[in-house]
Amino acid sequence: MPEERILDCRGLMGPMPSVKTRRTLAEMEQGTVKVLVDTETAGRIVARAAERLGATARVGHEGPQWHVLIAKGEVAEGPSGAAVTKAVVLVTSATLGQGDDALGGILMKAFLYALGQLASPPSAVILTNSGVRLALEGSEELATLRSLVEAGTDVMVCGTSLDHFGLTDKIAVGRVSNIYEIIEALGAASRVISP
Repeated sequence: MPEERILDCRGLMGPMPSVKTRRTLAEMEQGTVKVLVDTETAGRIVARAAERLGATARVGHEGPQWHVLIAKGEVAEGPSGAAVTKAVVLVTSATLGQGDDALGGILMKAFLYALGQLASPPSAVILTNSGVRLALEGSEELATLRSLVEAGTDVMVCGTSLDHFGLTDKIAVGRVSNIYEIIEALGAASRVISP
């Protein structure tokens, strides 16, 4: 019999709303969950986590209160309860390789350009550490990353890295993500490429 639950995640920081939502969905065979969150961004992150588990999710609000409506059931289930994606690219530096940063910048530019030329682009490009600089205003790689987004690639930019460098307000392409969501994307990938 379908269950109906309400999960209050207001006031929880970082990946905790996604963690609690995943646990709740794991306990259920079929039904709906209304997850209460503080912001639209938190709602979108929770919705993506639910969708990776094969559920359907929709972010909405009633007045100032944001929520995510999640439905889990036979129709929504993916294989083994999780969606398997194609390749995910993990970029941990603004340059490719070590030794000469100028050369590393040229190699990274060529690498990202080549990704955009593939017949089947990666499902996600994850930018962490100094790799987040590739998605910032003024980056020479913006056009390439934007073309990947237009081709359906999810460009995920690590929020902790942005905070560390004081660059959160400078992101020009992609979306801010968190480590929990990054781990989920890597775990669901059919293969991970790390230049």
